[in-house]
Amino acid sequence: MKKQNGKHVLLLVLTTLLIASLACTANLGKNPTPTAEVEKLVRPSATSEPVVPTTAPEPTQEPVQPTQSSSSGSGYGSYTTIYDDFNVLTVDIPSNWADIDGRAWAFDEEQIGASIWAATSIDGLNSNWTTPGLFFNVTNRTDLIGTATQFLEETHGYIVEACTFDGRTPYDDPAFRGSLDRFSNCGGTDSSYVLLVAEPKSGPESYIIDLEVQLATPADEEALTRILDTFNVIGSVVDMSGSASGFRTVTDNYESIQVDIPAEWTDVDGGYWESDGQVIGAMISASADLDAFLGGWNESGMKFSVSDDVVNFFGGYIMMLDLWREDFRTVCEYTGRYDYEDALYEGKYDEYKNCGGPGGPYYMVLSARPIVDPLAYNILVEVQFENDADLDYVTRILDTFVVVGSLP
Repeated sequence: MKKQNGKHVLLLVLTTLLIASLACTANLGKNPTPTAEVEKLVRPSATSEPVVPTTAPEPTQEPVQPTQSSSSGSGYGSYTTIYDDFNVLTVDIPSNWADIDGRAWAFDEEQIGASIWAATSIDGLNSNWTTPGLFFNVTNRTDLIGTATQFLEETHGYIVEACTFDGRTPYDDPAFRGSLDRFSNCGGTDSSYVLLVAEPKSGPESYIIDLEVQLATPADEEALTRILDTFNVIGSVVDMSGSASGFRTVTDNYESIQVDIPAEWTDVDGGYWESDGQVIGAMISASADLDAFLGGWNESGMKFSVSDDVVNFFGGYIMMLDLWREDFRTVCEYTGRYDYEDALYEGKYDEYKNCGGPGGPYYMVLSARPIVDPLAYNILVEVQFENDADLDYVTRILDTFVVVGSLP
């Protein structure tokens, strides 16, 4: 995030949410909808090699659900753990920094990484130097923003136009290392500004962290310490090249669940998950043609369903997967069951091929639960695709499905 003439110039892509209002029902007893080919499906990226189920990168600290905790200092009374919309980033912030934006980091209208903005007022943070808040951005697109050193110097140049530079110190913690710049007298006020640019010490991915904190009161010094102690990258920093035109983020009608889908899947239903005439949770169904996807095997698509009452209808997440298997194996060739785990969820998934007959599409059914609270709810993700060329959207769906709010 950069400041120039008192205003931030870093851009965010506004995610388009196209939600329909029709009710969705479970697909048991109907012509099942196909998913992904397991033998070639890997998280977070697909390969042409036979599949060995993999897990997402290990977080440097255990992810936790948003909570509030007391602070023993004399500044802010409590802090809240927040996440970006894709569950890649997490950090603790003062609880009254309640204006939060977790959409993707954008550069020239292209999504290039994950981002969290948080403040008492994001508009104020963007327009003046007296609103406390933070910008936390992560990307691996060095082709666009340069190396960590280059990005640090460029961002430093914007800030120093309005602030007094107080010095640069090396930054080092168990997970990251980089440089921290400190500024004061920003915009002719008593506010200070901290810029940290860092990189991971180790791990399966390389990326650049841009963490910026605006301090307007003495209490913000305490907040800065908490932020530096808790900021973390807990998910995969996916290379999002071309994603602004290739994918879009959708939520259900209740803003309970969220997932990325191919941009051409414009037929979206975000209604509830229903069983035996009762609403049991949230659901998103998406395809270029939902009727064709739900009624046959000639159209790709997906269903993402979450219920906190599913045990009363289908039993546990394994029992639910078994029920779906009995339905699908009558019209598809069953290829096997595999373990699944990422930073937030664990479960198993079944794979099928030749759905509807020889040459038919592939289908994947994932049943999962949250790692932190396994009894909170069950997740069902179903994806149908035609061939290896479609594995990019299967991977994107698995990388981005997440519960973001209260379930209906």
